Amino acid sequence: MAQGKSTSILSETLRGFVASEPGRGLRLTLLSGDALSLPDSARNLCIDSGTAWVSVDGEDILLEGGECFGLPRKAKHGAVISATAKQALSFELA
Repeated sequence: MAQGKSTSILSETLRGFVASEPGRGLRLTLLSGDALSLPDSARNLCIDSGTAWVSVDGEDILLEGGECFGLPRKAKHGAVISATAKQALSFELA
């Protein structure tokens, strides 16, 4: 499947995402080099495995497996997560 097609399917899935409590959120996996714009409704990001590069309003944050990050309510430019290592990135949005 072409990357553009899979990205649009994922965007449609995330469009209706509503934040929930940690441990009951949406679990996703990105392959090395993939990036994803996070929905504005996401409040918490927890990394299950891999290394994440998170960019929020021009600030870059690296997160490893087991680490969590509270996403700001109204980021001016949104938040983007990408897989940095040569392994998949598994994470949860809540």
